[in-house]
Amino acid sequence: GRILFLPWDHDFNSLPFDAAVVASTDLANMMNANPAWHRAFYHHLHDIIAKSFNTNYVTGAGTFSPAGTAWMSHYQSYTTTGGNWGEISTYVGQRVTHVQTDCAAQYPATAFAISTNSGNDFSSPNATVQLQGDAGIEVLNLRLLGSTELLPVTWSVNPTTSRRTRWTVTLPLLNGANPFTVQGVDFSGNVVSGATDTITITGTGGIIAADATNLVVSELNYNPGAVTLAESGAGYTDKDDFEFIELQNISAYIVDLTGVRFTAGITWSAAAGTQIPAGGRVVIPRRSAAFAVRWPGVARLGEYYTASGNKLDNNGEELALVDAGGTDIKRFTYNDKSPWPTSPDGLGRSLVLVAPGLNPDHNLPINWRASLAANGNPGTTDNVTVPANPGGDSNGNGLSNLTDYALGTGGLPAYDFTGPAITITIPRAAGSQIIPSVETATNLVTWTEQPATFLSRTTDGSGAEMLTLSISTPPGVTDRLFLRTKFRAP
Repeated sequence: GRILFLPWDHDFNSLPFDAAVVASTDLANMMNANPAWHRAFYHHLHDIIAKSFNTNYVTGAGTFSPAGTAWMSHYQSYTTTGGNWGEISTYVGQRVTHVQTDCAAQYPATAFAISTNSGNDFSSPNATVQLQGDAGIEVLNLRLLGSTELLPVTWSVNPTTSRRTRWTVTLPLLNGANPFTVQGVDFSGNVVSGATDTITITGTGGIIAADATNLVVSELNYNPGAVTLAESGAGYTDKDDFEFIELQNISAYIVDLTGVRFTAGITWSAAAGTQIPAGGRVVIPRRSAAFAVRWPGVARLGEYYTASGNKLDNNGEELALVDAGGTDIKRFTYNDKSPWPTSPDGLGRSLVLVAPGLNPDHNLPINWRASLAANGNPGTTDNVTVPANPGGDSNGNGLSNLTDYALGTGGLPAYDFTGPAITITIPRAAGSQIIPSVETATNLVTWTEQPATFLSRTTDGSGAEMLTLSISTPPGVTDRLFLRTKFRAP
């Protein structure tokens, strides 16, 4: 039965409807110091008027009917002293008109538009592009069509109109055509009517922005090996301080990491202008100074350490690496249980992506293996190079060079037809960049890759693996079925 005294109740009781919208000098100074704060204040007024501080809401008229749910009639039912409750509706209407007049003076109606290059398409040799435009006060934030993540936006004064309507965003630019559709959204995250504009920018440079096609997470040291005496003597006794993540550029161009960041698992952002050469790798340490003790001389980017944690989960978790526009580069969940490699879980190994040049699905455990060396190999690789002549038979054993490379000394794949599903055990040589799959045919002519379940793996001391997969008998097969193992390598 209580009635809460809200700030605008104070206005109604002690201030005229045409009192200053910004009465505090300190507040005015703070707002005037930053266009984003100024816009936020007036946008909130705009939002409040649209949602609740209006005569329709108070009286239950218009879209807020029926009148029985009106604010005014609801609270009037609690009074025992009567009173002229109609004064509230009158005051609200007058106050709204006054605030809207002030808002219109500060923010005249402004068409949402991209102003860079007068809104016309253009070309750029850079890895990122800065777009500018204008938006009215009904717009609070910006995003790209197809993304739910808000863009980092800078608000400023339009030098022509002297109004705080100018927005600036920086977006990644790929070689070739880049169509960008920028949308203005309100306080609730809804796209504002008419607040959409599109421009296409053609990238022409040898530097490209990071995206899902050119960047992989190539190594994770999520549960490092034990701290050594030398490391503890240097002041680092927590083995989590030695975590690291490695990224690899798998393209033929320089990849720019500006705006790239981890948003799930850990939080981390690349410094503006950070680049990876074609085929190169960069290392992100959890704690830079600790990493330098364990890996002296290995180049690294900024750390992701915070006193409150910000570390990789030893039991596995989702990691999300996004580009400057908020689009996923890689989003995947690793694990410390079989069929994922288990030795990276505190036993002195890293989780290494197999065949990074193939840009394999990071969510599939068959595409990962344990590092061959203790504590991994940040900034370099323990992958064995694929044969230069994969289709040849250099040793004359009747198997292709690629097959020998894939299998090592583990023998040929073995097939078991005795269970309800067909089980295939496939050797994978230590360090080989091989991703196996199983194909079937009924005529030895038309082969079809079958969905396979990765059941388990065993690993010997050298790092060689035995991978066990299973497939179901394809529908319609009643007579004979041929199987073969296919190896993919970069």
